[in-house]
Amino acid sequence: MFKNGLIGACLCLLLSGCSILVSSALDDKTDAGGGSSDMGPGTDMSTTDGGGDTDAMVVNCVGMDTGTNCSAPGTTGFICRNGLCQTSTCNDGYVDTANGEECEDGNEVWDDGCDPGACTFTCRENGQCDNSEACDGVESCGPDHICQSGTLLADNTLCALEGGTDGQCNAGSCALATCGNGAPDDGEECDDGNDNDDDGCKRNCEYSCHVDGDCGGNACDGFSTCDTTASHKCVGGTPMVCDDRDDCTSDSCDPFKAECSFVLADVDMDGFPAVECSSRPFDCNDADASIHPGAPEGCDDVDNDCDPSTPSDSMMMVACYPDVDRDMYPDTSGPSIMACGCPENTHAARADGLVDCFDSTRPGGANAHPLQPMYSPNSYCDFAICRTPSFDWNCDGTEERRDTVLSSSCVRGGPTGCAGSGWVDSVPACGEEGMYRRCEGSPSSETCIGSIETIKQVCR
Repeated sequence: MFKNGLIGACLCLLLSGCSILVSSALDDKTDAGGGSSDMGPGTDMSTTDGGGDTDAMVVNCVGMDTGTNCSAPGTTGFICRNGLCQTSTCNDGYVDTANGEECEDGNEVWDDGCDPGACTFTCRENGQCDNSEACDGVESCGPDHICQSGTLLADNTLCALEGGTDGQCNAGSCALATCGNGAPDDGEECDDGNDNDDDGCKRNCEYSCHVDGDCGGNACDGFSTCDTTASHKCVGGTPMVCDDRDDCTSDSCDPFKAECSFVLADVDMDGFPAVECSSRPFDCNDADASIHPGAPEGCDDVDNDCDPSTPSDSMMMVACYPDVDRDMYPDTSGPSIMACGCPENTHAARADGLVDCFDSTRPGGANAHPLQPMYSPNSYCDFAICRTPSFDWNCDGTEERRDTVLSSSCVRGGPTGCAGSGWVDSVPACGEEGMYRRCEGSPSSETCIGSIETIKQVCR
């Protein structure tokens, strides 16, 4: 009866001329491409309804090529990746030229030919490499888009200091003629007579640092500080410790997000690692999410539960529950059938006990399920008839707001060089609009710009 009911529903849709667009406007929390792929705070997504108004775009990316545009009609910014419609971000593994990207190298290193942040070339022409220092030669942009150093001018070559004062080249830097004699003279901050720029006195007879910003570093290695009281040297900071004490995960630190990530070696994403470790049982087939420790044995003569001692009976029957949105999370509150292998649009009870909270062929159904990492500005009841609107896309019983920080102003600092993003007045409820201050800058510039826009709160 259950199977016939599903077929009847499909025939009804076909005969009535209905078209179904499945998925949801969801935002990627982690990525990466590392990369991890995280949608910016408050990013909204849209679609066009029957009246032509822009509201929320929902696209089914299952089976689509990576990079397929799934944005609202006439816009860009969202692409299909891993079967989901996600924000197109730098270092997500796909060069999205429509989003302004020129390259992807999968790292967070600046000046290596492909810079993080926007995934653009470090340089395209020679002028972008000029550091305004006459004594270190003429810089150029190489074919790999990396700035190439020039040839140092000979020592004692005449040059002009800032303000027009005469100077001479000394190991590639323009300095006073007396610089390098080992004794500070008028106009020099220091003079130690060597070419080591990091020992407190640079070769141009200026201190190695004046403020903390001269020292660099990042949140992972520890931000260095400048000892301005005595040595004028950069002092290393305290690095972040990224160790979850779990030998099943690969631990790393993202210097730009200033956070640790602990990635489980789990290709089929069934929650069981492909390596033998101490905290979790080993997945004997990491290419198939239905095969893992504790999985129900089917009628296929395959070791589904990774336990050779468990019999795999070809006559074994299993209870199959509705899974009409095919997200591999059954609706155990619905009717079940007994079968030797569950038919299409059904799924056996999962070993982890997780069940679907919105099993529907309506748009959004396939994206509402346990362990959903994405956030959305829309309730899944925007696309279906529900008694109570819900933003609980991960079926954990709560509606989790992604952005909960208030902002009073933008200030220089943080891993991106500009911090302070957040809601201006109050934190809106799920799907509600609010005024959001976005603070933008970069570690290599002194700008810190804030802009205020009206966006929706995204939840899951």
